[in-house]
Amino acid sequence: FFRIEAFHQYLIATKTVKERSVYDDIDPEEIRDDCSGPLTWYLEGVSGRNFLQFEAIPQLQRFLYPYLGLNATVSLRVPLLVLNLGDFAKAGFVTLWSLLKHRSVPLRVFVLGDA
Repeated sequence: FFRIEAFHQYLIATKTVKERSVYDDIDPEEIRDDCSGPLTWYLEGVSGRNFLQFEAIPQLQRFLYPYLGLNATVSLRVPLLVLNLGDFAKAGFVTLWSLLKHRSVPLRVFVLGDA
């Protein structure tokens, strides 16, 4: 999930270098129009990965673990720190929301921001 945001940051940085401008001068929304091709392929790839990671593999584990004599109920809580600043806070919220929808373990979430 954070990979999409990291890829988005990469596209902004690439545009900044290409236009010889300052990173903060690039509107995050501009990237969607300029880089819709790579972003579309990336999103499709992430969608496939999400299906494997959050649906197919857990279902396979639930099916195979009892057969193999393994314990499928592992109690794990993952701490997550989210930092949203400036113009990217909107994109960061969408990333956090997606993460909460697709989590496979309990999370302890800390959100920090300036808005």
